[in-house]
Amino acid sequence: MSTEKTLAGSCHCGVTKFHVTIPGDYEPQSMFCHCTTCAVLSGSLGTYSISFPLSSLTWDSKSKLHIFDETGDSGRVNQKAFCMGCGSTLTTLSKHRDLAIMKIPCMREAIGREFPQLLEGGPHWEQYVESKFKWEPKAVNERSKQVHGMPS
Repeated sequence: MSTEKTLAGSCHCGVTKFHVTIPGDYEPQSMFCHCTTCAVLSGSLGTYSISFPLSSLTWDSKSKLHIFDETGDSGRVNQKAFCMGCGSTLTTLSKHRDLAIMKIPCMREAIGREFPQLLEGGPHWEQYVESKFKWEPKAVNERSKQVHGMPS
C-alpha cells in the first residue's frame, strides 16, 4: 500500500496557493510545451509542466484565481488559471483528459524534494516543436521526445 504525497505550490506573489495530493508511487511525466498559447501566457518560449489527476488539485480558499476557457488545436476546451494578484500562469485544467497540468516553476521546491530528476533531467517530451524559434536547440535534452502538436 502506498502512502500519499502532498506537494504545495503558489504563484509569484504568494496570494494564490494550491496543493496536489498523489499516491506515493505516482510517477509524474513532465513536458515542455512550445505552442503559441503557452509562449504568450508565459511571456517566454513556452511552459515546463507536470501532469496530475484533476481530482488531486486543491486551491487554497483565499486564492485569487482567474480561470478562462481556451480552445486548443484539437477543438476541445481546456481551462487556464492564473493569479489575479501577480498574473502568474499556474495550470491548464484538461477535463476531457482528467489532468491538472501544473507549471513546474510554481511548484519548484516541492518538485525538487519529491522528484529531483524532473529538475535535473528536464522534460520527458516536448510538444508543438514545430512552433519553436529556429535558433532554439533541437531538443532540450537527450531524453526529450520531440512531438509535433499534442501527443495522443
